[in-house]
Order: sequence, then structure tokens, then C-alpha cells
Amino acid sequence: MALYVGRKHPLTLLENVEEAHLARYRNLYLNTHVGSENKPHGNVWSASDYFMILEMAEEGFGWAELPRSLVKQYGRGRLVELKMKTWPRHISSDAVWSKLHPPGPAGFWLLDELLKTGSL
Repeated sequence: MALYVGRKHPLTLLENVEEAHLARYRNLYLNTHVGSENKPHGNVWSASDYFMILEMAEEGFGWAELPRSLVKQYGRGRLVELKMKTWPRHISSDAVWSKLHPPGPAGFWLLDELLKTGSL
């Protein structure tokens, strides 16, 4: 995960971004309506999927925490990764499946990709 803004966003002018800089601008965040206790406060907009957040960031509506792989594949070169001392961050994930119903081709591809990156 990394922090991104649109190419014309004022935060792109900063060499190193600090929390105080982020606080001045809208936070675009993923809201899955599960575990809402971690919801950010202040100047925020939310969406239920990363693609909508990516598009809002591209349009300059604020900064967003997005998966690097998503930005690489779908960002169309319209986003800039912000440089912060505490970013990028890795997130943990689990892979679970049933012995009766093993993953299909896409599931095995995902497992291979996670193993390549050392995520599993």
C-alpha cells in the first residue's frame, strides 16, 4: 500500500510529506461498512471499492491509500506516489480454501503471485 494523489494535486510539490500536510487535504478512503471504528475523521470522502477511490484521486479530489499493484495496472500514469518516511506499508493477508473445493486457475495464480512477492 502507498499514498497517491493526482498529478496536479498540491501535495506533489512537496519532497517529503508529513501527517500535518495530509491533514490539510481530503482523505479518500475505502469504506466497506465493516469495522467502522477505524474510520478516519475530518475532511474525508469514502467509496466502497478501490477503483472509485483511484478515480477520485486521479481527478484531484484528495489523497488515497491504494495498493501499488492496482495503481500500476489501472492508474494510467495519472497518479503520483507521495514520499513519506512511514510509507509504503505492507499489509497482511490470508489465503484460505476448502479441501472439497480447491482454488481454480485464478485462485492458484493469486497464490503464486503472493508466494513470488513473499506475501505468504
